[in-house]
Amino acid sequence: MDAMSSSPERVALIRRVRGRSSVVYEIDHAGTPLSIRMAPTEDADGVLHWSLEVTSSRAQGVVVKATDLTRAAALTTVARAWVRQADELDLPRVDWAGVNHLLSDIRAV
Repeated sequence: MDAMSSSPERVALIRRVRGRSSVVYEIDHAGTPLSIRMAPTEDADGVLHWSLEVTSSRAQGVVVKATDLTRAAALTTVARAWVRQADELDLPRVDWAGVNHLLSDIRAV
């Protein structure tokens, strides 16, 4: 299954928390809470990348991480990793296309 395609679920932004160097988006995904932390990082050559960490209180402390050149690319990488590890880590099913759409609407990706 493609990480960015699945059946549509209700996805809503609950809260946006801005930190000194990151933003956390707290999302309700059809009753499943998700927390997406985005922060800029630089590699050894000084190239800006985006680091994303996704957690859910229903995922027993699992943090799925990705770093890429853009926030959208990092979200795609996180989504694929989440889907790939869902059964093994007992992660909740997520409509990543819906999450991507929501984050695009609020200009987070």
